[in-house]
Amino acid sequence: MQRAIYAASLDPVTRGHINVIERALNLFDEVVVGIGVNPDKKYTFTLEERESLARQALAGFGSRITVKSFPGLLSDFAYENGINTIIRGARNSADFDFERLLKDINQGFRQGVETLIYIADQNLSHISSSAAKELAKNQADNLLEYVPLIVKRALERRVAGQYLIGVTGEIGCGKSYVTKALCTWFRDFGSEDPRFLGPKKIHSIDLDEIGHEVLEKAPEHVYAQARLELATRFGKHLLKSDGMIDTPGLGKIIFSNPAAMTVFNRIMKGPMSLLLRRKLMSLKGVIFINSALIAEEELSTMVNNDVIVVTAPREIQEIRLRERGYTDEVIQQRLSAQLSVDNKIEILETSQREHRHGRTILYDNSRATSMDPLYYKIKKEILDYGVK
Repeated sequence: MQRAIYAASLDPVTRGHINVIERALNLFDEVVVGIGVNPDKKYTFTLEERESLARQALAGFGSRITVKSFPGLLSDFAYENGINTIIRGARNSADFDFERLLKDINQGFRQGVETLIYIADQNLSHISSSAAKELAKNQADNLLEYVPLIVKRALERRVAGQYLIGVTGEIGCGKSYVTKALCTWFRDFGSEDPRFLGPKKIHSIDLDEIGHEVLEKAPEHVYAQARLELATRFGKHLLKSDGMIDTPGLGKIIFSNPAAMTVFNRIMKGPMSLLLRRKLMSLKGVIFINSALIAEEELSTMVNNDVIVVTAPREIQEIRLRERGYTDEVIQQRLSAQLSVDNKIEILETSQREHRHGRTILYDNSRATSMDPLYYKIKKEILDYGVK
């Protein structure tokens, strides 16, 4: 069996690393991923965490991948494991010159070890662990282009100090009520855990409120352009004299027409994402993000596929919507404009399988019950899962 070692610090593993490993498996039966230990280097993740993240990110390759850490010289590690080929990656000419120097040094030990240098694919040459950390620190929306979802989650926790959890469900199921109740629970009873110590560590963001801010308040150019585009698509009468949108009038159009809703969501996605990331930059701790559209608008990776799905029987949803002053006709329009709970769960679970990460927690909000079971389930299945 032909074996090779791919050596890197993997702090953390990126899509660039994974690409090199995947290409190496075209030539070798097995690749040992060697994670070096340099006592003089300050790592973002501990050695145990780097190993764990690498194993989870590379799990799709099965038994052809083995992850090991090693101290000392890479050539000694290869010699010790009876492997004659070392694989290294190079993103640019500077990397290549450095790797060629290491290759010459390793050959100088006369242990029969050869080095293959893989030049990064052009579309991945900008990807590095340090770039991924910087993107995580600044709430970039393209972090998944750099790292797998499990690594994105770990970076958010380590670099940004954030624990993102989605809350979704159909209209009238009580998403906002459950989110507020959870925030209160964590603030009152979570003080034994430093992540939840004090009210500044528990937050909730309602994407509906962010949408209203884009439509009715935010003065910056990008939001003004979104409002202008909406008025162009759905009627100039919707644009008020102050440049803001008549949201009740817009709602009558988009909730009665699925095609119009699709266009509306497309126009709003970019500006809302930017405003959300602006808000996230100032927050640390547990952050609940509440939206009815987490599944259908493919927002679940934003919260790392960790989602609470709030449910309630249709008759209770209708009662709650009538209490908000909606007519029966409007209620049916609003309910039919969104996916059913079963469809939402199917989309969420598909994303979880694709990314090999995430948890869906169902909560029946049909009657007033204690938050205790939901709290402990969140803590066990989401907050305490994986790399801390």
